[in-house]
Amino acid sequence: MRRSLLRKIVLMIGILACFVATWPARLAIEYMRSEEYQKQHPEVHLSQATLGNVDPTNAAVLLILGGLRGVAANYLWVRAEELQKNHRWSELALEVDRIIKLQPHFVSVWRFQSWNLAYNVSAEWDQVNDKYYWIREGIRFAQRGTEVNQHEETLSWWTGWCYFHKIGKADEARLLRELFREDTEPEIDARGIQQPPFNPKQLDNYEAAEIWFVRAEQKLDELNRPPRQMAEVAFRSYPGHARIQLAIASENEGQFGDEAARRWSSALERWLQFGAREYYVRHVKRSVRLDYRPEVFAAFNRARIGQSYAYATLRSIDQSGIPESAEARKALADGFKLALRNMQDALGMVNRAVLRELPAEAAQAYEAAKANISLVANLDPELLASPGPQGEEARRQFREFHRLYYEFYKYVDEELFWNQKYGGLVNYRYWKNRCIVEMEPDTLQAREFFYRAQRAFEEGDLVAAKEYFEQGLQLWAAVLGRNRWLAVDDQTAEETHELIMGPLGYHRLLRQLDEPADPATHPYIAPFYYLIDKFVPPEQYEQAMKLGARLQNRRLSDEEKRRLQQEMFRLVKEGEKIKEQRKQRSLRMLERAGQGASLEELAREFRLGESQEKQAEQQEQSESSNAASRGGK
Repeated sequence: MRRSLLRKIVLMIGILACFVATWPARLAIEYMRSEEYQKQHPEVHLSQATLGNVDPTNAAVLLILGGLRGVAANYLWVRAEELQKNHRWSELALEVDRIIKLQPHFVSVWRFQSWNLAYNVSAEWDQVNDKYYWIREGIRFAQRGTEVNQHEETLSWWTGWCYFHKIGKADEARLLRELFREDTEPEIDARGIQQPPFNPKQLDNYEAAEIWFVRAEQKLDELNRPPRQMAEVAFRSYPGHARIQLAIASENEGQFGDEAARRWSSALERWLQFGAREYYVRHVKRSVRLDYRPEVFAAFNRARIGQSYAYATLRSIDQSGIPESAEARKALADGFKLALRNMQDALGMVNRAVLRELPAEAAQAYEAAKANISLVANLDPELLASPGPQGEEARRQFREFHRLYYEFYKYVDEELFWNQKYGGLVNYRYWKNRCIVEMEPDTLQAREFFYRAQRAFEEGDLVAAKEYFEQGLQLWAAVLGRNRWLAVDDQTAEETHELIMGPLGYHRLLRQLDEPADPATHPYIAPFYYLIDKFVPPEQYEQAMKLGARLQNRRLSDEEKRRLQQEMFRLVKEGEKIKEQRKQRSLRMLERAGQGASLEELAREFRLGESQEKQAEQQEQSESSNAASRGGK
């Protein structure tokens, strides 16, 4: 009896001691949950109230289940998967609701189930209306998640992505976009609950995507931290991408003229805002921009050109010394001349705007190089390329100035490196220039002609379709001829290939009309031959691959292997030459079109040039055979 009483007293004392010991911690937690502390430390989340809107039902369920919440959640996840496999969609929606009541602040649950509904479940249906219903359910689910998880930017971005990608980029995008624009009335969902209008303002899906992407950006600014799911520069590019895709989709649906130009102008404005922001490179502890004022870029590029010429000339001397021939020395002197001119011009172009984009140490390096520019101000490039003591002294002065110049240039080089690395993540310069080109009258008119041509082709009016296509191709050739960077871009190649070789393309139209349609020689296709054939390797590549497969045979002799390898290299080199010839021919024709030449005129020039090349080739072969026969005699 006494032992039992003693044991109870000891347990009570232990419980009291634990309670007293935890009291300071409880006071600290209560203080951290207070409104005063939360205002000072918004990044700390210790209760549902600090995470988002509190659902009383959720809170009650969590309180009742206590430690069994994980077991219950696992059971419901398994149950939801079974319902999905058995296509019991109404029950699945209810089961998903139960899961989020158990795990309201587990962001991955919201995102996974939103993706599951919008992508997986919608794919189970054949009718576009049914697909749209489940896409909408997935988006609504993500939106509910943002309300109870206001400390996260992930779900806001994901909601924007569903509008952007699942509605805008699906195979049925045209119909889904139309259903979304018309979804302005309340509706009863699978749970029997009346839902408010999904799109009460009759927005386009890309407009809705931009709103949610901007919301995610704002949340990130409030939290003052980088995004958790991707690089910050990629994360912040999506509002601009949404406007760009809106402009593209609008043209695909037949909106042209001033309205199309306005959309592209709006897209450019948003994209420039994105590019003007500073992005912090954490592992090197510096910031970088994606875009600069024109004079800043001009100074940076001139500095790079000066460094490239200086490095090339000095490296040539270090490796081979001063050349003996007068022709080689002249070439070296020209290199020194270009290096001197560009380095001095680069330093002269530097101003406060340029130095503001560089670290503080760059200003000191710049001043040192500027102060010693007299070292090379009067150097003679021919003397720099000459042997003898005077040439050596001139090169010593050049090297000394180049050393000071390089101390400044290395900051420029690092800035351009990060600018190109971060800009390359989002293809910044391409989309900036694309927005500008798309606003040009010729581009707008060409897009409209292509749209009319494909609609006429669908309706069976082949003569009108051919006329529209040829008007559009003439303008498109001129646009590409004036913008060489666009003519060699992979995305341009894909778009042009679809316009010419696609199901509603010009090439198929010609075949319907029983007209010659050889892409290499047809007047309206030949200028684009490189673009439409860019991703089709020459037959020499396939032959080389077959030889490579034969090389795997271990029974081959060393001599046979060497012969096969030489033949492979020859075929690859020949294939590369053919591709380069295609490219240069297309670029020359496009450049002439950009200068105002008609495509029929270019075709005549091409046929004449091809005939002359064949005659020259035949003459060369004839001379070779005659020489061989004379040698034999």
